Formats: sequence, C-alpha cells, structure tokens
Amino acid sequence: MELSRDLENEIHVVEFHMLDKIKFYPLTLMTSLSVRGLLYPLTMVRTRLQTQTGKTVYKGMFDAIVKIGSREGFRAFYQGFGVSCIQIPSSVIYITIYESVRQYWAARLNNGHIASMVAGFSASCVNQLFIVPLDIVSQHLMLMEGKKSASNKRIEEKLQKLQKIHISDEIKNSKFGAVRAICREIMQSEGLRGFYKGSGVSLAVYSAGSGFWWLFYNLYGTWMIEIFPVSTSRLALKMVAAPLAGISSVILTNPFDVLRTRVQVLGESYNETLKILWREERWNILTKGISARMTTSCLFSLMIAFGYESVKRFSLKEEFKADVRW
Repeated sequence: MELSRDLENEIHVVEFHMLDKIKFYPLTLMTSLSVRGLLYPLTMVRTRLQTQTGKTVYKGMFDAIVKIGSREGFRAFYQGFGVSCIQIPSSVIYITIYESVRQYWAARLNNGHIASMVAGFSASCVNQLFIVPLDIVSQHLMLMEGKKSASNKRIEEKLQKLQKIHISDEIKNSKFGAVRAICREIMQSEGLRGFYKGSGVSLAVYSAGSGFWWLFYNLYGTWMIEIFPVSTSRLALKMVAAPLAGISSVILTNPFDVLRTRVQVLGESYNETLKILWREERWNILTKGISARMTTSCLFSLMIAFGYESVKRFSLKEEFKADVRW
C-alpha cells in the first residue's frame, strides 16, 4: 500500500458540510471553556513574566507559580478569568471561518498545507476584533496582587510598578468593581482606541501564530504518515503533531508576544516599548516568558486537537460515518 498519499484522505479531515451543526457548536463551546479553564493559570503566569523587567519579581515560570500560589493563594491564578471567558463564543466564529476558508482555498490551490495556513490566519484576524479589548482588560487584572500579607508586601510593590492602573482594595474586592474601574480608566485616558492598543502586534502574534500552527500541524502530520505504519491511528498521529506545531509557532512569534503584552499593559507606543525592551532585555526578548508560553501552547495544542477531533467525530452526520477512518 502506498504510504505517501494526500493528507486530506490519509488523516481523514472531516469537511464542514459533513458535520451536524446542532451537535457541533455546543460541543465546541464546552471544549473551549474546559481548555481555557485548565490552561488559564499558565497564561496568567506568562503575562506576569513578560511584563516584569528582567527577573525583578520572578526568576522563571516555576518560581512564579510557587510565589503566586504561596503568597496570593490559588484564586490569584484565575484573576481576570471571568472577562477572559467572554471570548469563548468567539471560538465558534473562529472555527466556522477556518473551516469555510480552508475548504474554499483547498479546492483552488490544490495544496492542503497552504490552504490551512491561510484559513488559520484569516479566522484569527476576524477574531481579534472581539479578543483584543478583552485581552487588555484581563491582562490588567492578571497583574493585580491577590490576598495581602506581611510576607508578600515586597512582591505587591513590585507588581504595582508593572501595573499602570491602580485600584483601591475596596473597589477591587467588590463584584466587577475592578473590571469597571479598568474600563473607565482606559476610556478616560485613551478613549476607544485604548481597548485596541497593540492590535497590530496582536495580529502578528495570534493571526500569524494561528496560520503557522495549522501549517505545521499539517506538515508534521504528513511526515509522520510517511514514517509510521499505515495501521497507526490517525488520531494518535494528530496528538503528536499538535504540540510540535505549537512549539514551532511559539518560537517564531514569541518576541512579538512580549511586545504585545508590554504595549497593552504599559500603554506606550511601539517604538518606545521596543526601545525599553531592548535596553532592559537585549536578546532575552527572544525567550522572555517562552517557557510558560511553550508549556501552555503544548498543552493547549494537545487538548484542542483531541477535543476538536473528538467533537467532529461525535458531530459527524450518519451518512458519512462509514466513510471516515479514525
């Protein structure tokens, strides 16, 4: 049996028209919520690592996890999670655009790899309209210190230096008080444009990252099909291809992610932020926060690939089930 075959047939990519949307969309939302809830603490840690100067607050990912957990409590890992959850419906928009664009270009380009990259880029571009404002608010929430104690006073002072918006404890502890205060402060100081601060570099991070992820996901899948026996589970191959694609995408986009975080949190211009980053970090900008981001990306890629492929399997219409091999 010939091993090198078209990727679409070999790993059985299920086309969008083959899915029962009544099952597909609710399951997609549930999967997105589950993955976001599990990985949010690492996103919060990454944001703090990328915002600090050098290693003034945390020495690295594991040091940050230990310090935040011991000094601020478990709830600190989910600061801003409620705001972040508003992004979950956008996952339906993303996957709908991705599947539609991929199917459109695959037929015209006759190249599944490039079609997937273009589709991933396009879907993420549209998604940024909804995600960037929520990202900015949740990042400010992530930088707020948790519970107070004498042992973490020095950490609180260092975190306050990273945060440009300062809120009283009374407002912070009230329901949605911090969110309202942050939104009001951004609106008063920068207007509506403040909610889209760093949107240009966000496109470079998320849209390019999304395009690269789908490109590498397909490429690695193809290579593994040629290496492993034909009898190997295609889902198992996807579970290997997904984290590898995540790592590759992170390496290519990490400097832009550091710039995005600094611009959105500190509110400076691109040029000024780049000057500050170069003065403070030099070539460390290439790897700043990369351990937390890479860990998050690997786990996210693995969970998303498994969750998405499983959702597609459960949502497959009856007339196509006999033709699809998993």
